[in-house]
Amino acid sequence: PENIADRAAYLAPTEPPAAEAADHPFVRALGDPDSPAARAFFNPRDLAEPGVVNTARWRSAQIPASNGHTIARALARMYASLTALGVEGLRLLHPTRARLLATERVGGHDGVMGAPTRFSLGFMLPSALRPFARGSRAFGYPGAGGALGFADSDAELGFGYTPIRTLVALEGGDPRWAPLVDAAYACLQRARPTGAPGHGT
Repeated sequence: PENIADRAAYLAPTEPPAAEAADHPFVRALGDPDSPAARAFFNPRDLAEPGVVNTARWRSAQIPASNGHTIARALARMYASLTALGVEGLRLLHPTRARLLATERVGGHDGVMGAPTRFSLGFMLPSALRPFARGSRAFGYPGAGGALGFADSDAELGFGYTPIRTLVALEGGDPRWAPLVDAAYACLQRARPTGAPGHGT
């Protein structure tokens, strides 16, 4: 909304992949406007324009899976509310439904990403391509440029990361994720006794 537009952070231009990655199949695919990868990641085509994500036109549009605006804390809270325990009294789904979000429904070679991926009902599951969480019942979604949100039902954790410096990540995901995710799990281990229920964001 216009009355809070000044709260939106400036997103720096996406850093190009390292020179040694220029020949990577995914990077080559992004350079081919007719490839599934380019059609997905540059949809709408305006996404290819430098700086478009910082314009009022982009921020006020509603483009599914492309221009959500939030802060990391709110993203983490949203994901925590999808776990069986919820967070701070907020639980969006019945526990039996919440369990389905971490249940694989489809997996295999991804024609857009060019590598194997795994999905549940509406969410991505961790894989070698995007190893964004540690738990076996984690689900979420990496965003373009390195943003990340996920829930880990076993750890009762909701996690959100919303960087202003964006990168193109290849296998293994954004290199900034691992230290942040590891720190979140370590904090939970120190904060609660082994086996004790709880929640974290």
